[in-house]
Amino acid sequence: MQPFSAIATRVLSANPTRTPSPFVLLERTFRELCRGPRPLALPSRLVHPAIATTDRSRGIPLDHVRAALRAAGPNSQLARRVWPEILRRAQAPRGHAWLVAAAALAVPSLRRVKARRRWGGLVELADLEQEMLWAFVRELRLVDPSDPAAFHCMRRAADLAAYHLLRQAKQHRRNIVPVDPATLARIEEASTPTSWDTGLLERAIAARVINDADAELIATSRIDKIPVSRIVDGSQSRIRAAYRRRSAAEQRLAQAIRADLI
Repeated sequence: MQPFSAIATRVLSANPTRTPSPFVLLERTFRELCRGPRPLALPSRLVHPAIATTDRSRGIPLDHVRAALRAAGPNSQLARRVWPEILRRAQAPRGHAWLVAAAALAVPSLRRVKARRRWGGLVELADLEQEMLWAFVRELRLVDPSDPAAFHCMRRAADLAAYHLLRQAKQHRRNIVPVDPATLARIEEASTPTSWDTGLLERAIAARVINDADAELIATSRIDKIPVSRIVDGSQSRIRAAYRRRSAAEQRLAQAIRADLI
């Protein structure tokens, strides 16, 4: 089965300059899958009478199914009929589109999970949503489609992923000295990736306050506003390590600035 991250990366590459959040990207992809002459659809027998239809032979497009699921709720009879079929299709060897559809159907619920976690300021939005989606999809591949609790297991996996990411961010924050806003503004504004020879980051490299890799990470994430999850193409442990490395480099920069070393 093709990883969700691979599907997302392919769509992201179409618009590299202004990247939407993973949930927004997923919503756009889902809409495309529900359009055209052959939209993703479920057999009418699974959805009727929740959705009225005059032509039961063509099935019910998934965007209509999602609207009905929202109205009925995750514990409804409709959900108990629909989710097993969606999961079976998503777990199939060529179920890439259904994998995306399953995650998109869960986004309203995942948004509520994210809001309860009070994540603001701790991590970047893109990294939090991607972490939740990866966890959701990993659990999707493991659950038994016929299990009535399958959806709740997937949602719980996403919730736990958000919890662990935010918990680690809070622990890391307690272990560092905050960079004051004025210093951070100097770090972000004093240089760009094309003018390091005269910028603050270049001077910091020359003074051996930070190395080339640290400077590139700071410039790409802070100045170009590219999420760390896109800069570091790897596991979540590598992404979190990049966060720690960037924070440590910024602390050294702040100390050097206050000491007039650069």
